[in-house]
Amino acid sequence: ALNLGSLTIARGASLFWNALEPRLPGEAGPAAVNVAGVANFNATSAQPWTLQVANSLDEGVTFANGVTYEWVVLEAESLVGIGATAVVINTLGFENVGDWSLVQIEDTLVLRLTAIPEPASFALVLGAAALGLARARRRRGAFQTW
Repeated sequence: ALNLGSLTIARGASLFWNALEPRLPGEAGPAAVNVAGVANFNATSAQPWTLQVANSLDEGVTFANGVTYEWVVLEAESLVGIGATAVVINTLGFENVGDWSLVQIEDTLVLRLTAIPEPASFALVLGAAALGLARARRRRGAFQTW
């Protein structure tokens, strides 16, 4: 963890985050950055700051479909000027894994991911459902008499 007395995130600044250990809500672990004083965000929607979310593991990180994961990015005595439209989340190394958001919970910033199934998973489920429906129709048809 990085411990600071104060922190200012300016317009155009980037904070690099390596999402190594996905955790469930409530198990997010310690903050990567601890600010004893004020964490000041002076970015705007026209000139946002960027949270670069990277994956440095060669084998990748696996996320279960429909599960929400959290990482505590920053804790401070006070957060000033943070706004949802003043940050861009750039998810380097995570292609189509889900919906990313940065959430403020009191004076803590939490990176949240809700994992979604890959398109191949959807196709597999739809294919299985179609086969089941066809089988059910065939069975029902076998017992009909005219």
